[in-house]
Formats: sequence, C-alpha cells, structure tokens
Amino acid sequence: MADLDLYVEAVTRAEILGAALGVDVSKWSEAFGDDCVEDVRKSRMRRDYGLIEIFFERRAASCCSGNFSSIHRLGQGEHVVPRVLARRYGEFRSRAKFEDLRDSILH
Repeated sequence: MADLDLYVEAVTRAEILGAALGVDVSKWSEAFGDDCVEDVRKSRMRRDYGLIEIFFERRAASCCSGNFSSIHRLGQGEHVVPRVLARRYGEFRSRAKFEDLRDSILH
C-alpha cells in the first residue's frame, strides 16, 4: 500500500486502521499504541501521533470526535509517521497533492 491509500481510506471511510469517529480511546490505543503526546483539557483530550491527531470528547467514556491528518508535517523533516502506519503503507512522501487524492477517490 502507498501513503495515498491512507489518505483515501481516511476520507472515504472516516477511519484509520479500523478506528473511527465515535469509538473510545481504547480502540485508538489498540490501533496506534500509546506513544503520543496527550493533551487533556476539561472537556476534551487530544492525542498527537505526529502525522495523525485525534480528538476526544471527555464524557463517561471518551469518544473520538475528530481526527486530522497533519500532512504538512511530512515536509518538515521530522519523524512524524507512526511505525504502525509505515509498516502498513510503506514510505510516505514529503508532499501529497490534492489532485492525486481527488483522482484516487473518483476513479
């Protein structure tokens, strides 16, 4: 699989590695592990895995309310791709063109 496959799956399925919006923190931990920066606020929590940032609403059971693919970080020369994504999708390019994503989704 290629890095573009990750972006297509995230956009078209609203999930990454089987974890999706609405599921609790444990499902995301199962998919990505716990090697992340965790920012906890009163009503929200954010987990930053580098390329992927995940947001949770803190209720009785924290559930995912959003996620971002921070593709702009790839060009900064940082090691931002979580190992689990590199193993599944291979090498990530430093840039991703919108046109490539659009064409992959539409074809």
